[in-house]
Amino acid sequence: MNPATLYLAVGDFFGDRNPTARLGVFRHVVGRDGWDNVLPGIPVYTVEVDPRKSSRVLAGTRDGVYLSTDAGQTFQRADCTGAARAIWSLMPDPHQPSRWYAGGS
Repeated sequence: MNPATLYLAVGDFFGDRNPTARLGVFRHVVGRDGWDNVLPGIPVYTVEVDPRKSSRVLAGTRDGVYLSTDAGQTFQRADCTGAARAIWSLMPDPHQPSRWYAGGS
C-alpha cells in the first residue's frame, strides 16, 4: 500500500509580494516530516492528482500545464496550450480517462 500523499499549490499572489517566498508545488508524504518543493520557482494555481492513476499529477501554473508521471518526483511542461497561459483550474473528463480540461487566461 502506498502512503498517503498531499500536494499544495503556492501561486504568485503571496510570492510576488514576499521576495523570500517559495513558490510551486509542495508534496508531503503522511508519516514523514516536512514538505518538499517538487516544482520550485514557478507560481502554481492548482494541482490535481489523476483519480485513475495516482502517479500522474498535473499542475496549473503561470506558464501552462506541468505533468508528473512519477508522483511528483519530476515535472515536465505539457505542450497542450501552445503559448504560455495561466492555468487556474484542471478537471478530468469523466468519460475519457486520458482527457483533461484546463481553465486559463
